[in-house]
Amino acid sequence: MGDSNTGGSQRHDGSPFPDLIGRQLVDVTIVNMGRGGDTAKDGLRRWAAIGRADICFINFGTNDAAPRRWLGDRSPVSIAIYMQSLEQHVHHCSALGAKSVIVAPLPGGSRAIARRLEPYRTAARQVAIELETYFVDPSMAFDEVSDLAPLTEDALHLNQEGHELLASWIVTHVLTHVIRAS
Repeated sequence: MGDSNTGGSQRHDGSPFPDLIGRQLVDVTIVNMGRGGDTAKDGLRRWAAIGRADICFINFGTNDAAPRRWLGDRSPVSIAIYMQSLEQHVHHCSALGAKSVIVAPLPGGSRAIARRLEPYRTAARQVAIELETYFVDPSMAFDEVSDLAPLTEDALHLNQEGHELLASWIVTHVLTHVIRAS
């Protein structure tokens, strides 16, 4: 469940990270419910389409922060509404009997975008702590990279190399812990 960094953006013609995770884990079925332009609140409408799940990755915040608001009429969603929406996602996931993994918004490829995303990244972590669910900071996938900009299409959306790096990191460092805890 997520936005264009989860579902794939119009600028990106490769596979987004959830689909790449599915290719790496042959015994796991991935249902990618990411949709470009969605905020966390927008994504709540899609839960009716999910029949069952074992693990739900919840990756919103980029559109909630509206970090490129100078390009359109989008305004940031309040942190309170963002957090309430994430909580509702976790509750929907729990109702399916699945584990939730809240994924912080991806770090921006410019200082200005990163600065606008940071409060949402912090809020995502806070919701995970309060609900005692898993939390992933995708910036850790890029620790070895000195500059995130070459891994993005537009300082906001990952390019194919960025998606591949994130997918491999999630499989290696996250899913092994979540699955082991089952």
